[in-house]
Amino acid sequence: MTRTSLVQLSAVAALALLAPASARAGEPTAAEVVAKVQANTYLPKTVGLKDISFAIDSSMMAMLGEGVSIHFMWKAPDKEKLTLTGLEGNPMIPPEAMGVIRKQFLQLGRMCVGDGLEDRLKGYDVTMAKEGDNFVVTGKSADPDQIYSEVRFWITPAFAIVRFKGTLASPQMGQTENEQAYLLAQRGGKNYLVGTEQKDGRKTKLEWGEVGGIFLPTKLTSDTQMGEMTMEFKDVKVNSGLADSAFETAPAAPAKEKDTEKAKEKS
Repeated sequence: MTRTSLVQLSAVAALALLAPASARAGEPTAAEVVAKVQANTYLPKTVGLKDISFAIDSSMMAMLGEGVSIHFMWKAPDKEKLTLTGLEGNPMIPPEAMGVIRKQFLQLGRMCVGDGLEDRLKGYDVTMAKEGDNFVVTGKSADPDQIYSEVRFWITPAFAIVRFKGTLASPQMGQTENEQAYLLAQRGGKNYLVGTEQKDGRKTKLEWGEVGGIFLPTKLTSDTQMGEMTMEFKDVKVNSGLADSAFETAPAAPAKEKDTEKAKEKS
């Protein structure tokens, strides 16, 4: 073999090592990995859940005073509605935090319905690499409505998510990233989340149970910087036949007569 041939082979080998996992022969693409993770995940919406409504009883929200309530509804295939009462104008919540709070409770509601990897990557530009035996799927988005501008999922060869890292689109209480290991259990051969562990050792526990014949999350317990916090899903109604009209947004209340007069005076 000539010296030129050796150089050419070395270049080819180097390019092969640098190529993304999806480009290597025999490796699944990012889309195929995401689809297999979705298929291997237990999702209530794929096992008979047609609609659901429930209240979220949050120990953290309870500290904000009486009159605070959180309610979530969902109807197949994609209708959803989150109602937050008593938070707008609460002196303990900065107005700029309301958007983040709404996003977080929407994500919590979607988790109860079944928020698979395909769902979580909607709106993201997705790429994939390999890290040891694991696939690392990365999603990036410039959409300010996303909680995370970048998400990364570490996925085993058995297509189970074992680790997550997200870069927050808007820093929260000085935090810019969220990284956690996933703790999984199985039901009918499919994975479902039962807890997480943060890099600093703080843990989250997710409890499940039968509700209306559907296996659903029932309670979330988290270690936070302010101590243990809980969120319970109460008054759960499953497949009650929610009407489409229940998801309609009420029109804005008309301006009061006095407010209208003041506006005219200013103009």
